[in-house]
Amino acid sequence: MSDPQFNALAGQVSAISAQIQSEQCARMVADEALASRVTASEAAIAAVKLQVDIEASNKFGENILLDRRLGAIEKAQVEHIQSNNFVPGVSGWKLNHDGSFEINSCVLGDAAKAPDRQTVSVEVASWSKYDLPKNAANLLQFMEAELQKVPEEYRHTAEFEEFDASFGDESFNARLFLSYSRLETEEELAERLEKAKVAGTRIRIKNGAISVSHDGVLRYRFGNLDAPEQPQPFKVDEGKTYINDTFLHDGAITSAKIGPSWSLKMQEGVNGLCAAGVGLGLIVDPARFSLTKNGQTEIEKAITDGDASKILELLAGKIDETELGKQLKDRIDAIDAIGAGQVNKRLDELKEKQGAENRAVADRLDCLATKLGELHALIGQARDSAATQAKREVADALLRDLEADKSGGTISDFIRGFGGAPMPFSGYTGDIPLKR
Repeated sequence: MSDPQFNALAGQVSAISAQIQSEQCARMVADEALASRVTASEAAIAAVKLQVDIEASNKFGENILLDRRLGAIEKAQVEHIQSNNFVPGVSGWKLNHDGSFEINSCVLGDAAKAPDRQTVSVEVASWSKYDLPKNAANLLQFMEAELQKVPEEYRHTAEFEEFDASFGDESFNARLFLSYSRLETEEELAERLEKAKVAGTRIRIKNGAISVSHDGVLRYRFGNLDAPEQPQPFKVDEGKTYINDTFLHDGAITSAKIGPSWSLKMQEGVNGLCAAGVGLGLIVDPARFSLTKNGQTEIEKAITDGDASKILELLAGKIDETELGKQLKDRIDAIDAIGAGQVNKRLDELKEKQGAENRAVADRLDCLATKLGELHALIGQARDSAATQAKREVADALLRDLEADKSGGTISDFIRGFGGAPMPFSGYTGDIPLKR
């Protein structure tokens, strides 16, 4: 091998060696960086494990504390628990055994300092988006007309806003609302202050619905919204307790809500009064007993005495108690509810309708009579035309006979020549000679 080739080969070997050394250095640096990253990751994993262990121990401690509290509550076996400052609708909280609860908060302040009038939003009208005019000019005219309903002094605050009034169901009900802002009036301020006497936030579950109110104003209510709002048995206002008078009447012994068999009832019979009820120690309905005299009932006694009016009265009473009698009574009450005025009004309408129909029939008959007269006139004209034609034929025959027959015959002879056939004309008397 020549020296130039050897030198070139040696140069290539040197370059490759240098490249290998540089790659080894780079690999060593990368290994050191990777080792440092692995060390940091292991440290982070260890820290996370330590934190998880700490949280697990805390959770375990909380579960133990919660179990102890629940055990204490179950051990108490009370119908409800409440705070020491619980007043219905005013302050404190109460948890019933059936899961219903009531939470009230109280806001302290000087009641003598009345708040200022606040800005309220007044809704003027709303429309479904599908009912609005599609044409731009018509829509602008419609909105300008509706804007005139806003008082002039508040017209600059009027706004058109679009909301979805579907109330959370799957349908979409886009509506356009027109409203304006103004300061509340003195009456509205007084009403708001009256409602604010029950200050704070109140959460209540009753009749399957959850109600949340703030400062005496109901904010939202969800659940069984069809359930009627029951009146409160009592109310506490400024340290005074007010009991609903309705509950006092419902608690009376004579109230039907206590039970029909708990109050004293009396029924009049033939021989006097029959009484039953808790006052006599006999909790039954007195209507189950019937008083008889000498083993006879009232209907038997009336039949024996021959009292027809009494028999009819008793039968009418029995009929009224039947299902048919109740249905008939309901129908009669419904007719009475309609009133005589409506019945007379209906009769007047029927009379007016019948009169209109009679007038229409009379007009129709007059029209038919006119047409019939025209028809008779046409028939008369046709008859006159036929008679004229027959007379003309007879006259022609007479003229021809005058030309042919010179024997001096008469018209009677000529008529007999027709063989007794009726002549289509009349009015001639006597015989007219056919020859001069």
